[in-house]
Amino acid sequence: MSRVGFAESVGVAALLACGSAAAYLVLHALLPAGAAFALTVPLAAAACACWLIGRAASTTGRVVVALGWCIAALALWAAAPAPVVLLSAHAILLWLLRVLFHHRGVLTGAIDFGLGMLAVAASVAAFRHTGSLLLAAWCFFLVQASFACLPARDERASPAGDNLARARHGRGCPRAPRAQRLSAFITLETLIMKHPLPALALFVATAVAVVLYPDLASHAGTTPQAPGAANSASRQAPPAVRQRPRIEVVFALDTTGSMGGLIHAAKDKIWSIAASMAQADPAPEIRMGLVAYRDRGDEYVTRVVDLSSDLDSMYAALMDFRASGGGDGPEAVNQALADAVERMSWSGDDNVYRVVFLVGDAPPHMDYQGERRYPEIVALANARGIVVNAIQCGSQHDTARIWQHIAALAQGDYITVGQNGGAVAVSTPFDGELGRLAAEMDGTRVFFGAGDAHERAARKERATAKLHAAAAPEALARRALFNASAAGEASFAGDHELVEAVTSGRVALDTIAADALPAPLAAMSAEERRAHVAAQATKRAQLKASIARLAARRDAYIAAELEARGARGDSLDDKLYDTVRRQAAEVGLHYEAEAKH
Repeated sequence: MSRVGFAESVGVAALLACGSAAAYLVLHALLPAGAAFALTVPLAAAACACWLIGRAASTTGRVVVALGWCIAALALWAAAPAPVVLLSAHAILLWLLRVLFHHRGVLTGAIDFGLGMLAVAASVAAFRHTGSLLLAAWCFFLVQASFACLPARDERASPAGDNLARARHGRGCPRAPRAQRLSAFITLETLIMKHPLPALALFVATAVAVVLYPDLASHAGTTPQAPGAANSASRQAPPAVRQRPRIEVVFALDTTGSMGGLIHAAKDKIWSIAASMAQADPAPEIRMGLVAYRDRGDEYVTRVVDLSSDLDSMYAALMDFRASGGGDGPEAVNQALADAVERMSWSGDDNVYRVVFLVGDAPPHMDYQGERRYPEIVALANARGIVVNAIQCGSQHDTARIWQHIAALAQGDYITVGQNGGAVAVSTPFDGELGRLAAEMDGTRVFFGAGDAHERAARKERATAKLHAAAAPEALARRALFNASAAGEASFAGDHELVEAVTSGRVALDTIAADALPAPLAAMSAEERRAHVAAQATKRAQLKASIARLAARRDAYIAAELEARGARGDSLDDKLYDTVRRQAAEVGLHYEAEAKH
């Protein structure tokens, strides 16, 4: 049988790379990312092994070797090693096949082993830079394709070698049909060996593609599918046509013992941050999420609150976090970033400002075996169009260096605040009244629907009750400002609120079944229902107007207080707002007003 040519090997590499990416997509639809990747690697390697064994010059030992391969692959799968170790092990298994069936001499085998390890390094580097499994697999198999340029086991001395020579010179041979099938590859290989520039250009083009991919993917809005690109909790919302831009913001927040001041500030200020974002023209939809992180050995490593327009529920979860744990310096920053990028339901539309604010005072652990590190995760964020801003609390030098690196890699901002969070705390005489008006406005909500819709409404009402019972008056006042804004409508009403649905024209009241309505409305006549919904809509509009008037007086009071303190422009609120104002302009959001406090 004729030897494997370089052109044939490159063609197989392309097929294997595409097949690997496709297999991962299929498996990831059924399994978590880690499990999908752990199956994709042996499947792709097995396909390559079948090709190598099938193209061997000798048929001796094929069955035994194939059986040994299956046993080794199963053992690796059962051992569940780190991804790089798994990839390296399969590269070694492929190298052993080439040594057994395709090489001659110790030196050739040693060179090919180097190619295998170079393939692993190239694959890992490509994935860490691009987050693309397709490019990573292509680099892995392309580098190994170069083994075809090494001296073959029996090209000089075997009948297969004679057949190859006859095929190249147009003479007949016992395996003429096979030679004819490979004649195109042989001709192309001969041209490549005589003119190596095309082969060199292929490697250079691949390197250029890896280097440029993140920028190109980011501008194109591409989301590469890669191991760890999403897990079982990750959901990519389908693209949809929207009338206004959207802001999706995730806070990755260190909740170890030293972060008590900032956690308290976050509880106080999350509503003012939302209200500041809501001031854009046009008014955006706003979704927020949270990743709380500590470290291995603490009560938890990360806790995730998914992106949602229901800020009441997100805030209710934030209220439960307390500063505790840590103590050894570095924290689980890499895991927090990975969860922020991969476990959130980021939408896939173009007109979305996606942003992560990493907030902490300690650097990441870079010594955890098998854990992906921030350069790789940030590259994936870039490819998904997610900006990462790094907010450092305190002044630890090691943290500053890495936070600055993260911000630079992510094209985000590096922000410093004091250990207490640096937020401006101003109480006003209007806070209590604003909270009361907001509670009245909550009373105008009428939720409808059955099943999941009913359960979501119940959770939302429980979260709202928790806020009114435990949140500070200042926080409730800020919540009132946000909920009364156009951007706060989704958080206030949710997706099954009857008054909003009917007055906006999304739902016709007469089409809703009685069993999907609250019991008091279900007992009313159709005319009484219409009158009740109209009355609640009127009351809500009046409450919003009252909140707006009171909010203007509150803003004036805070402005005067900040001016007297000389604190305007240097608080956490202002720094976050300045960052959002500048970055959100790229999706058509424009801000003129000052930050809310």
